[in-house]
Amino acid sequence: MKKFIAVSAPLIQDIEINEVIKTLKSGWLGAAYSEEEIEYVIDSINKVIKDVRN
Repeated sequence: MKKFIAVSAPLIQDIEINEVIKTLKSGWLGAAYSEEEIEYVIDSINKVIKDVRN
């Protein structure tokens, strides 16, 4: 089953994304998800940011 994160494009801020990445890599999320899954989510977030900014 694929996991998705919904983001509101106008609300995307670099600091918020950095907080999401820090949270994903630490704590229970880091323990619950593999490094590969976390990297997939980070890549997806970065793609959305790039698409929104272009």
